[in-house]
Amino acid sequence: MISLEDGTLKGPGADFLLNEAKGTQFVALGEQHFNRDIPKITTALFKALQSRYGFQYLATEYGAFPIRLLVEKPYRGNVDKITEHIKAYPFSLAFDSDQDLEMLADIGALSKAKGRPIWGLDQDFGAVAPLEFLLKRAKTEQGRAATQKLLDKARAIEAKREREHFMAGHAKAEDFRDLRLAYGPKPGSEEDTVLSQLALSQEVYAYYDGNGPNGEPVGRLNNLVREENMKDLFMEEYRLAQRRCDRLPKVILKFGQWHLYRGMSPGTIFPTGNMISEFAKTNGMNSLHINFVAHTTTELPDDNAYLNVIKPFLKATSLSEWALYDMRPLRNYYHAGLLPPLGTNFLRNSMGFDFMWVLGGSQRATTTRAGRANP
Repeated sequence: MISLEDGTLKGPGADFLLNEAKGTQFVALGEQHFNRDIPKITTALFKALQSRYGFQYLATEYGAFPIRLLVEKPYRGNVDKITEHIKAYPFSLAFDSDQDLEMLADIGALSKAKGRPIWGLDQDFGAVAPLEFLLKRAKTEQGRAATQKLLDKARAIEAKREREHFMAGHAKAEDFRDLRLAYGPKPGSEEDTVLSQLALSQEVYAYYDGNGPNGEPVGRLNNLVREENMKDLFMEEYRLAQRRCDRLPKVILKFGQWHLYRGMSPGTIFPTGNMISEFAKTNGMNSLHINFVAHTTTELPDDNAYLNVIKPFLKATSLSEWALYDMRPLRNYYHAGLLPPLGTNFLRNSMGFDFMWVLGGSQRATTTRAGRANP
C-alpha cells in the first residue's frame, strides 16, 4: 500500500518505489488529466527524489511559452501570481486545476535547478499571450499591424474559457505564414521560436479533423508532429540545463499516459517516454514509468479494451486505498507463454509501464482559481 500524508509519501509502496528509483535519471508519470491527487503526488515525489537523488526538474504537458513565463519572477513559487495569469489568459494552460497550479508553484519554489525548473513541452493551447509578446517585440509597422490583426481575432475567441479556443477551431495555416512574412523575425530569436510554435500548434490542431486536402487520412500526424515537437523541446531544455553546468539533469515527467509509454504508444508512434528510456541508458542510468489509474467505481464496463487491461488491478484495490503494482514480473511470464492471451493492450501496458498506481476513491480536480465550476 501507498499513501500521502501531510505532503509526504508513506507506506511500504512508497519505500519500494523510492528504492527502485535509485540509478534513475527520468521518472515518467502517466496521468489521467484533471485528477485531484496526481499533482499532489507529483510534488511529494519531487521532494523525495530531490532529497534522495538530486532531481531538480519537472517536464509538463503545457506549452513552452506559458511555462517559460511562469518560472520567472514574479510568478515562480507564487500560486496567487500564477492564478492572476490564468485569469487574464484563460487558455494559457490546458490543465489549469487548483491542484495543478499549486504543484507548479510548489515545485518552482522547491527546485534548485540551474536550468528552468519546469519545462513546457507541448504545443501552444492559447494564442493571446504569445501574440501579445510578439506585438511588444515587433520592430516594424508592418509586423505590428499583422500581429495586432491576428491578436484581435484571438482575443475575441479566448476572452472566456467557455468555447473552442482560437488555435483549435479558428486559426488557419495562412494566418501564421502571413504573420511570419510580415514580422520578419531574426532566425534563432525568441520571436522566431514563438512564431514557429504557434504555426506548429495550428498544424497539430488541424490534424484533428482527420483528413488532408485530398481526402487522405492525416489523423496519426496529430500524434506524430506533436510528439516530435515534445522531444525537440525536451532536448532544448535539457541542453540549457547542461550549458548552465548541470551535467546530468534528472527529470520527472508528468503527461497523459499516451506520451510516456516505453515502446510504441496506442497512437502507433514512439513517444517521448520511449525516447527518455533510451536516452537514460546512454547516460548509464534508467527511466521509471508509472501509469496512474483513478479507481472511482465498482461498475467496470466490459466493452473498453483499456479497462479490460486494468480491471484485475481495480478489483484488487478497494475504493478507500491506493496500491502500487509492479508490472515488470508479468513480462517474463508473458514471454514464456504462461499467461492467457491478453491482447495487444495488455502487452503494450505491461511493457510500456513499470508500475500501475491505482488511486482508490480518487476524485476530479477543482478549478476554483480559474473561476470555473468544472474542469
